[in-house]
Amino acid sequence: MNDWVMWIGILALILAVLVTLRGIFFGFVAENITENMRHDLYQNVFRKHIGWHDARSNNSGIITSVLSGECTQLAGLSGEAVGVMIESLFSVVFAIIVAFYFSWPMALIALCLSPLMAIGAFLQANSDKGVDRSDDQKDESDLLAADAIANFKIVASFGCEDQIIKKYSDFNEKPY
Repeated sequence: MNDWVMWIGILALILAVLVTLRGIFFGFVAENITENMRHDLYQNVFRKHIGWHDARSNNSGIITSVLSGECTQLAGLSGEAVGVMIESLFSVVFAIIVAFYFSWPMALIALCLSPLMAIGAFLQANSDKGVDRSDDQKDESDLLAADAIANFKIVASFGCEDQIIKKYSDFNEKPY
């Protein structure tokens, strides 16, 4: 019994070190990707023709939203998500090896049920994806917020705060 406790403790320490290293290394990669992408986007905004900046869809609020949101999403997909997928893959392979070693009939049952679990995970991911706002809704709500902040004196002088808040809430009602 004491041998099992010792091995579990050793495995826990190894896992703690590996998870920490995964977080550090994949975080470093994600940070570099985000920095490089923001730098490239920012440089390209400065190289645009001056008339490009006059379009309402190229407002500073939209550009800021792209720089903060989409770059962070890309870093999340390339950094931590890849680490979790690799960890999950190795966990499944290790679990199958251990299951076949201790009880091959139970391992076969688990392997037969694993496609059902994968289908359930796929359906859950698709149902969660439907909650996100569409790009048009994001652009409109970001544009409204940017215009209201940039022109806060006009909004305050005409007393339009409640109308702007209502309109912004309407843009975000469907995702909520």
